[in-house]
Amino acid sequence: MNILQLAFHTSPFNEVGKNDGGGMSIYVQQISRHLSDNHNVTVVTGEKAESFKDNNLEFISLDIFESELNVEDKEIYLQEFKNKLEDSLDLNSFDVIHAHYWLSGLIAKEISNEFDIPFVFTSHSLGSFSRWLQQRKS
Repeated sequence: MNILQLAFHTSPFNEVGKNDGGGMSIYVQQISRHLSDNHNVTVVTGEKAESFKDNNLEFISLDIFESELNVEDKEIYLQEFKNKLEDSLDLNSFDVIHAHYWLSGLIAKEISNEFDIPFVFTSHSLGSFSRWLQQRKS
């Protein structure tokens, strides 16, 4: 099976605990590595990071924005991410898309509809809780 993992807003292979890298990054790293034991897994982010290929696991950074950019400022790059994704990959070759966080979910839904690929969505956070937590930190 060919699996496309979308982690638009943060690179799951960058340093955890820095910028937007946290629990979701660990989850995407681990699930991708384990799935790649028996499947081809491609993980794509919009965050600038070093791309790599390791057996059945390929990580691609589309180098759209810096990791220091706040997550709420990344939404304006969604269309560019989708365009670069379509230019960089043969999306018809994927059997399923797994989108991580709501921003990736928006792209996955569009790609799913356009290319008739099923997708799975994991939110990784509740928006209202995230906003509450940010307000407490301020």
